[in-house]
Amino acid sequence: MEKVKKFFTNEDIYCIALGFSTHFNAMQNLPIKAGFYLIKNKNYFLELGKQIEEIRQEICSKYLDSDGNVLFDKANKELFELSQLEQEVSYYELSLEDFGEANFTIEQLETIEFMIKEE
Repeated sequence: MEKVKKFFTNEDIYCIALGFSTHFNAMQNLPIKAGFYLIKNKNYFLELGKQIEEIRQEICSKYLDSDGNVLFDKANKELFELSQLEQEVSYYELSLEDFGEANFTIEQLETIEFMIKEE
């Protein structure tokens, strides 16, 4: 296991956070090392995703019509800019062997693909 730094767009971070929140509600029976670092990565990305969502909500609240509906034609430029901003993210990288005999769904593998060390 190694901690690595990489630049991700906010869109990528948000998608990873969404994948963790959607596909990792009940954790697998994983080896302790893999489970520990998977949970650390999950919590970290969920927090980053929450921050991005809060900023997204702030942008949308600036562009409400009189009925309280978001005027996306006006908000889209700022929302797109937010999605394309890059952040340097530190996360734990694991090898496939660290996961032992764990069985993941395709959706789970797509979510954690970034943290699996290519050999």
